[in-house]
Amino acid sequence: MKKLTLYECSHARVRSDSIYCDAGLPLSPGTVAGSLGIKRLARGEPLAIRICQGCRYFDRMGPPLLPEERGWLNGIGAHLKS
Repeated sequence: MKKLTLYECSHARVRSDSIYCDAGLPLSPGTVAGSLGIKRLARGEPLAIRICQGCRYFDRMGPPLLPEERGWLNGIGAHLKS
């Protein structure tokens, strides 16, 4: 079964240097705010977060991004920066 990712969910948001869920779910239980660092997004990591799997708030906004379309560091997704 294909995992759900933050790239697909319309509740995923970026603020400053973190990724959070606007439905209020903690993406990273180890942090006070429950957010993830933006470096994972910048590196183009899959972002298939455990809490998102089977989430009742998951709202697909489109198909998963291809790995070559993710991130902007180390040339990954570099063609999408401009």
